[in-house]
Amino acid sequence: MLKRLIFLSVALMAMAGLALAVPCTSVTGADYVAGYTCTLGDKQFTLGPEGLDGGELIPDAATLTFTESGNLYTVALGSGSALPDVTFSYSVQVLPTSGMHISSVLADFEVNGAGGAPAYTKTLEDADGDVIATLNVSFSHRPVVVGVDATFLNVTDTYIANGGNVIGFDNVFTQTSDTPEPASFLLFGGAIALLGIGRRLW
Repeated sequence: MLKRLIFLSVALMAMAGLALAVPCTSVTGADYVAGYTCTLGDKQFTLGPEGLDGGELIPDAATLTFTESGNLYTVALGSGSALPDVTFSYSVQVLPTSGMHISSVLADFEVNGAGGAPAYTKTLEDADGDVIATLNVSFSHRPVVVGVDATFLNVTDTYIANGGNVIGFDNVFTQTSDTPEPASFLLFGGAIALLGIGRRLW
C-alpha cells in the first residue's frame, strides 16, 4: 500500500511538473532530489524517492544522465568504480502534444570485469501503481527488452551487487508514432488497389 501511494505521488509530481520542467542535465547522487522534473525532446522525467523498500541510496559520486538519439531515450546511472546496492525510482512521460508513445523498454548493465553475481531488476508500473512488467537482468540474461504501449511509466531500478563489478546500468525507452508511417499508408493503399483489381477480374 505504501509503495502504491509513493508511485501515485510520483505521478502527481510528474503532472504538476509539466509547467515547471527544465531541460534535462546530469544529476549526481549528491544532488539527487525527489520531485526534480526535466524535459528531453518530447519526454518529461521526474525523479522519485531513493532507497525504496529499504534499498540503498545512489552514491554521491555516481551520476544519472539523460540522453536522446532519434527515437531512443536513455536514462543511465554510472560510476567510475563498482556500484554498491542501489534502489531509486523515476517516471517518464510522453508530452501530450507529441503524437508518440513508448513502445519498448530495454534494461542492461555495464561491467568492468567478471565476478560476483550482480542482479538488476527494473519494475514498470502505470500511473495507478499497477505493474506492467518486471525485467530481471543478470550476467546470463542481458540485455532484457519488453514491449509496452504507454505514454506514462513509473520505473523502479533495484541493483544488488553480490560482489559484481557493475559500473553502470542503462534504461532505454523506444518511442513510436501514434499514427502509421507513410510507408504503411502506401502498403495499405496498395492492398486496397489489388483488392479492387481482383474483384474486377473475378
